[in-house]
Amino acid sequence: MNNYSLNVRKSVRQKLTNHDRFYSLTRFFHRKSNELTHCFHTLPNFLIIGAAKCGTSSFYDYLMNNPCVCKSVTKQIHFFDRYYDNKLSWYKSCFPLTLEKFYIERILQKKFATGEATPHYMTHPLASKRAFEILPNAKIIVMLRNPIDRAYSHYQMEKANHNEELSFEESIEQENSRTSGEFEKMLNNENNSGINYPHHAYIKSSEYLDQIKRWMEYYPKEQFFFIESEEFNNNPSKVYNQVLDFLELSPHELPEYKKLRHRNYQNMNPNTRKKLFEYFKPFNEKLYKFLGINFHWDS
Repeated sequence: MNNYSLNVRKSVRQKLTNHDRFYSLTRFFHRKSNELTHCFHTLPNFLIIGAAKCGTSSFYDYLMNNPCVCKSVTKQIHFFDRYYDNKLSWYKSCFPLTLEKFYIERILQKKFATGEATPHYMTHPLASKRAFEILPNAKIIVMLRNPIDRAYSHYQMEKANHNEELSFEESIEQENSRTSGEFEKMLNNENNSGINYPHHAYIKSSEYLDQIKRWMEYYPKEQFFFIESEEFNNNPSKVYNQVLDFLELSPHELPEYKKLRHRNYQNMNPNTRKKLFEYFKPFNEKLYKFLGINFHWDS
């Protein structure tokens, strides 16, 4: 798909999103019509699985502006966590037509890619197994941010969305009680994506190692690419092209690397940051050792 077509699609979608009800209706009919022709759609060859509040929206947008990457119907499809009771045909219908793949591979003679970015796949206990059963050859992209900053950004998002009334200190103190039993419910009920867990697991969602291990129970390490959010923010072009190489796509430069969903909020209480620094330090050290990558979050 050429740049003109991408710009037209982006412009139309942006106009539709200004009218929530109409946008939801058009998405519903778009998906329903696609379900009838799912055999003409292609499955994704990459997944951005998280973590939440690590820059996945910006990075997904950069990929979708690549002429060799075709868009999914939306960034977060949630099939492997929230909508797993839907048919595979529904999931497949969320991705481009095989005709687009044919055009890129046969006419343009270039590599083709398509994928989605649902950060809750990182934290859902069954997402990795489900994904592997359907997409065993998919490449898995993981964005990781300093766990303290990720937790605080997560809290600020929930607060802005009116899902949080407590202070940050109160919310992390009450996290265990607020999310008690949620993980077990997700394990025991395949259609449960968690209610309080995605919204209030600020600290647990920043404990990356166990989440990554769940995915590596199924996917080999060579199918993963890990992005440090801080490096991505400082060198977006460099990281972007590293991932393109991982996806076996040609190098590409974007006109600009604009950060999406950026929020300005009050700095964290220094005493709270100090306590979280000590809390996350052993978790970080185990993560560095397991991945063989030092993100220097403790320096």
